[in-house]
Amino acid sequence: MKHSDFSKAFQDGQKIVVADEEIILKCHPIGKLVLTSGKLVACDPLVCPEPKPFTVSFRPGSYPVILSVAHFLDAGDERVACAMIQIGHEVPIRWEMATISGQDLGSLREREIFGYGIDSEMGCFMDVETAQILMEKLGNEEGYRERLISEFEKTYLPSWSWINICMNPSNGANFIAFSSGFGNGFYATYLGYSSDGRVSRVVTDFDLLDLEEAV
Repeated sequence: MKHSDFSKAFQDGQKIVVADEEIILKCHPIGKLVLTSGKLVACDPLVCPEPKPFTVSFRPGSYPVILSVAHFLDAGDERVACAMIQIGHEVPIRWEMATISGQDLGSLREREIFGYGIDSEMGCFMDVETAQILMEKLGNEEGYRERLISEFEKTYLPSWSWINICMNPSNGANFIAFSSGFGNGFYATYLGYSSDGRVSRVVTDFDLLDLEEAV
């Protein structure tokens, strides 16, 4: 199954037409994601009960997270189009949809995707170990969800926000969350493979762009 080249979304200043309106994409680095086990999760951090990690794993370490934000010049609006983890420096030559255990790409019909649902207008990246800490806090600490939302709102720009929250000071484990395009929905994550067969990019696509319209 062939996918768009999501690298185009992270070329700062790239122009793309969306619904007959020209937009400009701008890259916004929002910190480094610490993977303690190397097992990556992408989910809605406020509503996902027990997220499962992707089948592909990474070397434990810290990796830059960058947002591709679509600037709608006529409307004066800004939306997160894609969120990326930069695993390596190599430019991907092919893309594949990320899966969790039990998912088979061969079972998908045309236009079907594997992904995760968003109900809080927020997606995120984190290690599966960090996810367990987050789920415990959400379940046991009164008002914790509201505190996260308050932190999220502090970075607000019309119309997107982000947060980078450390969950374990002893090892730096964190989760990085960001607004999801035009809001709630079901979104896929893609793996960008470099020429040596390694994953060099992880990108969640918020279904905002037709990258074939890049100019």
